Amino acid sequence: VQVFELGREGEDYFLVMEYLRGRNLETVLARTAETGQLFPIEAALFVASEVAGALDYAHRFRDARDRPAGIVHRDVSPQNILIGFQGEVKITDFGIARARSRPRSTAQGIIRGKACYLSPEQAECRQLDGRSDIFSLGVVLSEMLTGRRPFEGPDEIATLELVRRAEYKPPENFRPD
Repeated sequence: VQVFELGREGEDYFLVMEYLRGRNLETVLARTAETGQLFPIEAALFVASEVAGALDYAHRFRDARDRPAGIVHRDVSPQNILIGFQGEVKITDFGIARARSRPRSTAQGIIRGKACYLSPEQAECRQLDGRSDIFSLGVVLSEMLTGRRPFEGPDEIATLELVRRAEYKPPENFRPD
């Protein structure tokens, strides 16, 4: 989603962003599940391809001095993938994204993002690069195809352990096609 302006009014900060008429992927997947159907394979591949293109752009982005910015989204999840009524696919909420050029670092041991979509590196609070976002996109793709989150335990601790070990049931267990 394009950001047109970032500003401050008094003590409050604001973003002026592109408006996209549509729904987030989480809402679309929930509606699909309510009907007892699975998300169409072609649609899942299209959404994943569009998000991968957006992540590639962010990961390869260079600053004004032509240096790699080192942007990592860190929260690729269905809540942050928007699908427009005209078929547009956008990724939003780079709010916890980090760029290498930023001097401030995240406190050690603080996990950012939704547990069941993290990469093992992120779950272990290790240094991240764009591959972490690609892993998270793979988790989202798996959910689109199977209707299930591959790394979801009974609580957040169990979920993080599944993520760290990258343990999941193969998608064909839930969708033979």
